[in-house]
Amino acid sequence: MNSIENQQRRVWLKQAMAACGLIMAPSAVWAASSPDGATVPAWLTAVCDCVIPDTDVPGAVAAKVPGFVQMAADHGLEGAKASLIAQFEHLFNEYSGNDLTTLSETRLEAHLEPLDSAAYSHPRGQALPDVYAAWKTLKSLIVLGYYTSEIGASQALRYVLVPGRFDPDVPLSDNPKAFSSDWTGVKYG
Repeated sequence: MNSIENQQRRVWLKQAMAACGLIMAPSAVWAASSPDGATVPAWLTAVCDCVIPDTDVPGAVAAKVPGFVQMAADHGLEGAKASLIAQFEHLFNEYSGNDLTTLSETRLEAHLEPLDSAAYSHPRGQALPDVYAAWKTLKSLIVLGYYTSEIGASQALRYVLVPGRFDPDVPLSDNPKAFSSDWTGVKYG
């Protein structure tokens, strides 16, 4: 082979390898940014399981809620701060006098019940202690994550097309008038 053909082949091989690298790059980026790839603290999984445990329908852990909570807190959903997970762990340890990472499931439930009851019975208008505010935000993310997941929406909830009673009995006459709604009075512009 002459040197020109050899150089062209090398250029082609470099371009082909670069194209293969570009094809593989998006999957690596998505894998790194997905909630499944994120490291979720074991205590967060245990807390999610305490809030919505497995019953006759799968619970929060089966619905992958811990990963959702981690991602939602990182992005500020429900007014959460990115530091919510670490902040709650620190505040809970101060509140309960125990290390959240070492509590068994039954002891965790025993500590969460009074915290939950105190946080939700706190009088409105008074300043909410930080541990209560962090708990309410964390719990709202858990509930939101569960009921908007496929498992929560399809297995735990019941869909009713028309809530209440539906009577398909509309009076008709020889000279029917069109039905009106508030939208007919909306002025645009």
